[in-house]
Amino acid sequence: MFNKNKFAQVLKNINETYSSQRDFAKKSEINRTYLSQYMNMKLDEPPKPKILKKLADNSNQTITYEELMTICGYIDNNNSNGINNELISLYEKLNNIEKMYENRKEKLTFREEQVTHELFNQVLKSVHKYKQTPKTFNPNELVKDIEFLSDKSKNNISKVLQEDFEYFYYKNMVRKQILNLKLENNSNCDSDIALNIEKTVSENRYFMTPVYRSNLS
Repeated sequence: MFNKNKFAQVLKNINETYSSQRDFAKKSEINRTYLSQYMNMKLDEPPKPKILKKLADNSNQTITYEELMTICGYIDNNNSNGINNELISLYEKLNNIEKMYENRKEKLTFREEQVTHELFNQVLKSVHKYKQTPKTFNPNELVKDIEFLSDKSKNNISKVLQEDFEYFYYKNMVRKQILNLKLENNSNCDSDIALNIEKTVSENRYFMTPVYRSNLS
């Protein structure tokens, strides 16, 4: 369960190691308003693990990533160290997948971006509904019949769609591993576990109007 009181105090403790909250936000690369909301206990849901990783790395050794993950309810003190270490490893893998995706620098023309945006839903369906894998997914099938695109544009879009597919495929796979590990080690599926299941399902639904190239959770 997310302990927002304790998390707020942790943030205040970290903030005290900086000359100002602005410096804290800049160093950790986290929006200052976002940090303030948690410090003032205005948000009921914990930050994502990738945010906690940034906080831990820039906490000036006041707290560890594992401690933050416990405070925010991602791992449980009642689990054995082995289980928690495995969960931490999986969350780290998820962080790396998201970081690689966010750091991509493909340059598409405006029209290519529009087409890619329109095909985004097909990528998600290929991952979740049609259960394709990176080896079976063929982005060329999605663009081959778009007559107004040049061969170069089709290649550019196909490359981006393939990377999008791999991102969602591996992200979904790691999420399932995390969920299964939590369920296997909790004999009673309490409200927190049920909430995690619902979040995982809801995040896997198809987006009809995505903001393309934004930082995806």
